[in-house]
Amino acid sequence: MTKIEKIKLLLLLTNVSNQTEELFRKKVESTPIDDLDDEEAQELKDKVLSDFTVNYESFMDEQAAVYDELMSEEAVEASIKFYTSSTGAEIIRIMPEINTRVANLSAKLAKKTMQSFMELIDDNSWRPPAPEDEED
Repeated sequence: MTKIEKIKLLLLLTNVSNQTEELFRKKVESTPIDDLDDEEAQELKDKVLSDFTVNYESFMDEQAAVYDELMSEEAVEASIKFYTSSTGAEIIRIMPEINTRVANLSAKLAKKTMQSFMELIDDNSWRPPAPEDEED
C-alpha cells in the first residue's frame, strides 16, 4: 500500500471526509431560497449536491496531498493503528460532538469579543485621555 493509499484509509477511518460532506449537505439543505418555489429550490439544491459529489474525489486527493506533505509515513501508519483500536474508535465516535461544541463556544467568544470591540469604537474609551492644555 502506498503512502497516499494509507492516508486515504486514514481519512476514511477518521470520518474526516464524511464529516465534511455531512456539514456541506446540512448547509445546503438549510439554506433558504426565497425567490424559488419549494420544488425549484429543491432541484437547485440537488444540483449543487450533485456537483459536490462530482468534485468530491478531487477534494479527497487534495486533502490527501496535505496529509502527505505534513505527515511522515510512520505517523500515518501509527494513526491508522490508533484509530483501529477501541480507544481510537471512541475518539472517532465522539469527535463530531466535540467539534460542534467547541465551534459553538468559539462562536460565542467571537460574538462577545466583537460586541466589546464595537462598544469601544462607539465610546472611544480605548483612547488615552487627551493631554490637558498647560498655560504658562
